[in-house]
Amino acid sequence: MGAVPGVGVLLGPLLFASCVDLFLSVETWRYLGTALLVSSKTLPGLFPENAIPFVVNGSLWTLPVEFLCYVTVALTGVVAMGWVATRLSTSTVLSVCVLAVVVLASYGSKWTGPHFIPHLEMVALFWFGVLYGHGVSAPKGRLVWLLGAATLLVYALLGPGPWSAR
Repeated sequence: MGAVPGVGVLLGPLLFASCVDLFLSVETWRYLGTALLVSSKTLPGLFPENAIPFVVNGSLWTLPVEFLCYVTVALTGVVAMGWVATRLSTSTVLSVCVLAVVVLASYGSKWTGPHFIPHLEMVALFWFGVLYGHGVSAPKGRLVWLLGAATLLVYALLGPGPWSAR
């Protein structure tokens, strides 16, 4: 997180014609807000001849998605600690969490709006990677069948998610 303010405060005055104008600009403070996961990639007066003018750190758009992934990891850990006490397997806990993320990615935009569809989809893909990376096999048993039936019921009641309209 220190790189964002560092670029804005250290690099800006070196490349900007007027330091006073740089620090009085609303865009500068919006850019510094990216350290708090508020996405803004531009700084006034810097790199105006770029293909996408004024963009300094275009890759910062991933920070909110990464943060959301880490939050879901922490929540999964908290949930797993409670569920492991009830003797559910780790793969069952992770599978339930992935199911929750997939449902959120599919239908979450009804609550959050269309702006977050790509973010929610990337979190779902992150969790598929977690399962693959840990070599988790699909759990077997009645709980899996119940979760599958519940998923089909949700799909039948809510219909296809927003991805189908693309």
